[in-house]
Amino acid sequence: MYFMKSEARKIDVVYTWCDGSDPEFQRIKQETAKKENLQITVANADKYRYQDNDELKYSLRSVEKYAPWVNHIYIVTNNQRPKWLKENEKITIVDHKEIIPTEKLPTFNSVCIENYLVNIPGLSDLFLYFNDDIFLSKKTRPEDFFDGDKPIVRLNVFSKDSCRKLLFQSYMLSVFTSYGTVIERNSIYFPLLKPTHGVDAYSKKLILQINKKYPKIEELNTTPFRTERYFQRVIYSYEMAYVFNCPLKIYNLCTSRFNRVFSFLFGKNRIFCVEHQDREERIKKAILKIKLFKPICCCFNEVTDGRIMLQFLNKEYPLKSAFEI
Repeated sequence: MYFMKSEARKIDVVYTWCDGSDPEFQRIKQETAKKENLQITVANADKYRYQDNDELKYSLRSVEKYAPWVNHIYIVTNNQRPKWLKENEKITIVDHKEIIPTEKLPTFNSVCIENYLVNIPGLSDLFLYFNDDIFLSKKTRPEDFFDGDKPIVRLNVFSKDSCRKLLFQSYMLSVFTSYGTVIERNSIYFPLLKPTHGVDAYSKKLILQINKKYPKIEELNTTPFRTERYFQRVIYSYEMAYVFNCPLKIYNLCTSRFNRVFSFLFGKNRIFCVEHQDREERIKKAILKIKLFKPICCCFNEVTDGRIMLQFLNKEYPLKSAFEI
């Protein structure tokens, strides 16, 4: 299928964002946790999940620099607004109450918020989903994310070590739940693959069809805090790739140092997203990989000390975007 002409196709960007240092945010979060009396995972109790290091500012700079073809940007948040953000016709702040049923609020569960992104008023059928800690690393085209009206699905191969380490974590269990559910429901088989933790491409029409097919998604994914039982959003990737026949790109980067060297030496586009978590040494390694492999995007996830990350982001995206005061 040939890609539609750009003037006939709108592709929006959706962010989820919060400022976890806001006293009002913290107060309501604590009151909700006490009221619900839920078994909250360690990850949710971790303050770094909600910490704001101005990542969104630099992510928007990266979109303006490397994806100027984006139609509109929506920032989904809970009665908050970045202090540095100015009014711009290309950006809309969407409050949780505009898209999430009242009985599901307040929520501090990103999985719940993601479940209702399709309710954003005016959102284009084709859209890209960013976490606020994801940044584009080079010039992109719509064709990098969509083939006609079909999203391009990107997944990673699990290494044996990562499977063993993550086996009993709620994240891994959610991936297994999604994987097993899709296989059983469709009577098909495909290899276990994991999300890239990069930019995700979606179609509202497909998401709505998948939600209708799996009503259990809304039941398990809409608690105020993430629990031990939920569907990771990779369930949409599995369905799009293996049921709706959307293009699939599989990456196998973490299992072989040779693959990385080969990728660098011969220019193979084998890396979609460079990611890391928290510690200083891992941040430095991630920055080195970004410079060597030039991926489409990168992710700095749950950073405990933002100084090295911010030094890098200031160097990569030094100019203010049109969205900053």
